[in-house]
Amino acid sequence: MAFIVARRGVIAIYQGAAETGPRALGHRSILANPCDAEARENLNARVKYREAIRPLAPMATLEAAREYFELLDGASDDGFNAYNYMC
Repeated sequence: MAFIVARRGVIAIYQGAAETGPRALGHRSILANPCDAEARENLNARVKYREAIRPLAPMATLEAAREYFELLDGASDDGFNAYNYMC
């Protein structure tokens, strides 16, 4: 799968329980290369048939997220860590 994604391929994965709604909760996912500047446009136009303004939800380990994203302190107040969920 890594070989295909690295060469601008797109992979769809379905595993486990069925889901409905706009957000996959781990049972269905679409994998694409985040280094490809046209990946979002390709997904929106060809795979998802959806509006270009709709965001994608990247998946990353917390360590990688700390390196690449600006994580706000307020998202983990009072024992609730929003970074454990899609937000």
